[in-house]
Amino acid sequence: MRSISRLGMGSRRMVVALFLGLTLLLGNACEWFGQSDKVGDRELTLGPSVTHFKFSGDYEINYIRTVGSERRVTLRGDVQKLRDVELRVEQDTLFVVDKARKRFGRVSRRFWVEVVGAAPQEFVLQGGRSLEATEVGAGQPLELLCHEFTGDVHLGGTFSWIGVCGYDSYGEIELRGESQSEFFSMFGAQRINAEDMRAAYVGLECGRLLGARVYATDSLVVRCMEAVDVYYKGNPGIRVVAGNGVCGTILPLRE
Repeated sequence: MRSISRLGMGSRRMVVALFLGLTLLLGNACEWFGQSDKVGDRELTLGPSVTHFKFSGDYEINYIRTVGSERRVTLRGDVQKLRDVELRVEQDTLFVVDKARKRFGRVSRRFWVEVVGAAPQEFVLQGGRSLEATEVGAGQPLELLCHEFTGDVHLGGTFSWIGVCGYDSYGEIELRGESQSEFFSMFGAQRINAEDMRAAYVGLECGRLLGARVYATDSLVVRCMEAVDVYYKGNPGIRVVAGNGVCGTILPLRE
């Protein structure tokens, strides 16, 4: 039997490819067989200054704003997998990181997260399935960043401004309430439903977007690289900034 050192270049590449494939297969197999039927919880107390939240992993998140003294994050999932999730606080930011996701890629590791905290100012969703935060606005600014996110987001309340960025993500982003201004920068197969979020100014920039519904009272600025249908409520002045492609349709929503 020839040694690897005596193989030709094509054969060496095949051996390396097979080795990498087996490594990935074994990793996912270990992940699969490591599952159990037991569901457990982990909990971490949060301080009053924690208003930024960064999640990396396959989570279904429910955020509850409180004005009381109780502030915490509770993580629920398979007891064998919970130990791979890192919960830590750095200054004003909570990190919830599934470390096994970095090792094995997009394996099936679903967790449920409940956060009871102050009015949030930032959500970063690296992966994940859903975010429910329907009564979290208390006049603060809010930023939302989705990357490789494959679910729906529901945000509500009163905000000074909202910034939403979506990259390589899927699903719907629904906003309800009021905001002085909103800005969307979207580069994925997401849909914006913000017709119940009243704002004076709305700015929309997109390289790829399934569609948008917004509510602008004073100004609506649209810049798109591909054809996107934009529907609006209110009576705003509309400005279209030329992109690399056709902007699509911009029409008022029927009451």
